[in-house]
Amino acid sequence: MMRPVHLSHEITYRATPGEVYAMLADETFRRRSAVAQGVLTADVSIVPGGRAGEGLSVRIDQLQPTRGVPEVARRFVSETVRLVQLEEWTDADGGTVVVELPGLPVTVTGRVSLVADGEVTRQRVEADVEVRVPLLGGRLAGFIGGLVAAGMDTEQQVGEAWLRGERG
Repeated sequence: MMRPVHLSHEITYRATPGEVYAMLADETFRRRSAVAQGVLTADVSIVPGGRAGEGLSVRIDQLQPTRGVPEVARRFVSETVRLVQLEEWTDADGGTVVVELPGLPVTVTGRVSLVADGEVTRQRVEADVEVRVPLLGGRLAGFIGGLVAAGMDTEQQVGEAWLRGERG
């Protein structure tokens, strides 16, 4: 069994955790973030739920171009790749995240959290990236972890504008 590659990435927002959580629970924001990340299509579904109205389920099913894929991975992917991101937030503090690439031996599983730190909110993802391909799994997992981190960085830029009221 191959050992997963650990991903630890953090972004910050100049807002309260409640404001960031409300933004992350907004389908329009999630679509705008996906467009900024260069996806070709994004089907976003957000379902509030949980006890006392807390928590939510986020599902983002997207089709992305496979730019920058290492040469060793080209035989596993075509010009595009489907990525399904599932988030289960128990409340505004955080929850779980799973990213799957249907048809490919890749899974990202972990936790997402929002923590107040003075004037900012820190959004942190701690996840394991597993690529079940002998010999190449570690290199490919590192590449995929880098893509997840880059996607978070892009979402942070979109989020800062959103939180400033730039939503038009």
